[in-house]
Amino acid sequence: MKSITLIGLAGLGLGAAHLWRAEERHREEKQLEFVKLHADICRGISGSEILSDTVWPGLDHAETAKRLTANRWMTLWGAMLRLGYYSGGSLREALDTFMGLESNRRYWESARQRRRATARDKYDLLLNDLAADAYEEASTQ
Repeated sequence: MKSITLIGLAGLGLGAAHLWRAEERHREEKQLEFVKLHADICRGISGSEILSDTVWPGLDHAETAKRLTANRWMTLWGAMLRLGYYSGGSLREALDTFMGLESNRRYWESARQRRRATARDKYDLLLNDLAADAYEEASTQ
């Protein structure tokens, strides 16, 4: 009787673990679909002089396209950090290179407050902190 109970409990535990992992995978897939949709929207706006004025009014089309590309990188890195593809240390290396470009620093100057205000979780906050540190370091060089 004890072995049947243990087998039943083990099966229940495995079933619960499977359901938990299935839900986690579903969330990850949703996250990736949103990142793809965001990239498609940014790509469409970047390719249109008419639409580019809807994001950063008053900027020329080339500057808007650069900022949207920077925004796409930040969105991708946020997802990669959240899903475990990047650690804070390896992401910081990418951000140091990213902030080496003046156009990316201009993007960060215009977007950092909004990114901080709209951070959803600890991963967004970590990305913002790493980007702010990389920005400060690049700005002082």
